[in-house]
Amino acid sequence: MVIPGSWASMEAGSSSKCLQLRQVVVRITGMVVHPGSPGKRRLVSLCVILFGFTTPGCKRDQGGRAVWEGTCSRCHELGELSGRTAADIRSAIETIPTMGSLKGRLSDRDLRELEALLAGKLPAKEQAPPAYRHQVTDMCRPCHKRQVAQWRETLHAKAHGEAVYDRYFIKASMESGQKLETFCARCHTPLGVFRGEIPFGAPPRRPGDTRVSEVAREGVQCDFCHTISGYDRLENGGYRIEAVRVMRGPLRGARSPMHGTAHEALFRKAELCGTCHNVSHPGCGIVLESTYTEWRESAYAREGVVCQDCHMTAGLTRRLARPGRAAHGGPERRHVSDHTFVGPNVIFASDATAEGRELRRRSLELMRRAARIEIGDPARERGRVVLPIRVANVGAGHSLPTGVTELREMWLELRVKDDRGRTLHESGRLDGQGNLEPDTIVYRTDVYDKAGKRTTRFWNTASKGRDHRVPARGSITEKIDLGELSAGQLSVEVLLRYRSVTPAGLQEVGAPRNLVKIPTITMATASRTIKL
Repeated sequence: MVIPGSWASMEAGSSSKCLQLRQVVVRITGMVVHPGSPGKRRLVSLCVILFGFTTPGCKRDQGGRAVWEGTCSRCHELGELSGRTAADIRSAIETIPTMGSLKGRLSDRDLRELEALLAGKLPAKEQAPPAYRHQVTDMCRPCHKRQVAQWRETLHAKAHGEAVYDRYFIKASMESGQKLETFCARCHTPLGVFRGEIPFGAPPRRPGDTRVSEVAREGVQCDFCHTISGYDRLENGGYRIEAVRVMRGPLRGARSPMHGTAHEALFRKAELCGTCHNVSHPGCGIVLESTYTEWRESAYAREGVVCQDCHMTAGLTRRLARPGRAAHGGPERRHVSDHTFVGPNVIFASDATAEGRELRRRSLELMRRAARIEIGDPARERGRVVLPIRVANVGAGHSLPTGVTELREMWLELRVKDDRGRTLHESGRLDGQGNLEPDTIVYRTDVYDKAGKRTTRFWNTASKGRDHRVPARGSITEKIDLGELSAGQLSVEVLLRYRSVTPAGLQEVGAPRNLVKIPTITMATASRTIKL
């Protein structure tokens, strides 16, 4: 659909317009030609035909300055590409699909003239800088293939389109008269807010009503994160973005033929994450999510261990450098961050791709390193046997669990048997509806609505109750009352379990229980035989 409109805008004999059409074709071709797309051969063939058809009639641009003014300046400003050499430009033309239309069209003299222009040695034509348009991740893929492939499987990529969030977003919009749409979307589809697509023109009522443009649908994506230039507050989407074609990041001396680059120290600080991973209720101010604050108050912050060390490296609970190249053709570096954003919500990781399987594997590994259970020695208190169970947070830089813990659950599943195999105590089982038994020891935050009812619809929070979670490098000892027991032998088995959404929570927002498969993940186990 793009091609006819672009074709209609061509002017006969206009070299720059012809080049523009060819760039459109190259971009489409670049988007559809990638592994796993055999069903798109007809579209590829059409693109190839159009590319060939538009090539012969193009007049050669007269010099590098004309190429800049007629083509490059549509997306770039001179300052963004300052210092790029003829060799940089030639390499970009050869390796980046979106620049492939310039192949064979620029002489060495043209390239040297472009180099001089970018170095400020030639005056450029006075013109207003182009308005920046955030790009979809397909524009990043040719140079950053690994990072894009990793990101696609993450909850960052699915932040706006994921089914559970969609149901909660719709319910929040309906119950707040759309007042909470921007509040939620600033972190789940920041470009949807920045571009004015949210709040919606009409309140969403059902799945599908929350559709946005392609770039906004990509959630927390490349061209959003890498245009963050600072923050105003460390909560509720308090980041600042600078809408210019300069990609910011943690690497020094980075250069790109496609966009400007800037080193930004914030990308190696937990504050980058804190702008969205702290959430307070916009009305009453009650803290709903405090992941950043939990880290800041922990020993990890004092030791200089930040979010990126655990969630963007293969070390998981520590920083593990991964040497490599940040981009195609870039220099070898001592460390290039993964873009897996490993975390506990592995129910959304796909088994269809190698990156999805790897994310699932590493996420499970991260969770199993996070906690430890210890079964202590029983004691008699007023004639009753009390068994201590210690749950320690040994690997998470925040509380366990964290995030929107009004919705998530971590709990102890416990079985105690005597020497005859009879069950003396059992708790933490799921009933036929998938809900926990009432006597289960649960680690979560409880919030209550105006009627005093515990709710997972946290936007209706009127008061906050019990916050029973395990702090970073901290522990909680639970005392299990086994009753009046005589001398004998006890067999104890304890499991620490987790799930990121509950059936009751789905029911609260009108979603079917089978909306997503909710795995119960075992984070830690312990067993012991005890003589009384």
